[in-house]
Amino acid sequence: MSIVGLEVIQQMAIAMLHDVDNQLVRLAQLKSSLSAGMGDYLQMMSNLDPDSPEFKIIQAKRQKLAAYEKKIDAEIQSYQNRRKKIEGQLNSVGQMLDGNIHRAYGGRR
Repeated sequence: MSIVGLEVIQQMAIAMLHDVDNQLVRLAQLKSSLSAGMGDYLQMMSNLDPDSPEFKIIQAKRQKLAAYEKKIDAEIQSYQNRRKKIEGQLNSVGQMLDGNIHRAYGGRR
């Protein structure tokens, strides 16, 4: 593949890596907010009688948040896996690019 073609692929991979990193930051912020909400619910529950309707409502909401947090964890793992794959592609393209540059211009002085 040509040097220009490899550079285009490299730039696309870098852009994809930035997108994945942005998604990971967004998900980390969302998870942090959920954790804070879970803590708030636990604090409210500690002040209520476990048999009260309010306790059961808050417990149900807390369980929904916990399920949502698991979905976010799975999505974070997916993005982390995608990031590793892109990094591997970026390294491979970088090696190919270095080899092509060396072959094209390495012997000339």
